[in-house]
Amino acid sequence: MKTNIKFKRYINNDPFLKKAIRFYSTGNKHWFLNVKRHREDGPASEWSNGAKEWWLNGESYSEGDYIRAIKLIRLSHMTLKNK
Repeated sequence: MKTNIKFKRYINNDPFLKKAIRFYSTGNKHWFLNVKRHREDGPASEWSNGAKEWWLNGESYSEGDYIRAIKLIRLSHMTLKNK
């Protein structure tokens, strides 16, 4: 199975903090942060058959739990900005 990494970037020019999206020839797509499956704006895995998986920092979530976790993350970011 051929893997094409279409996107990779370093955060704050630190090679240890990197995001990557992997597109496979099968049509599967996976998002990573620091080598762990992670995505905060949608499913971190999208399979060619239409199945989706939600991951944060390498931990798998149901869609409902993922939505709740993202709301908490965004709320904590807003709280930190207001301090």
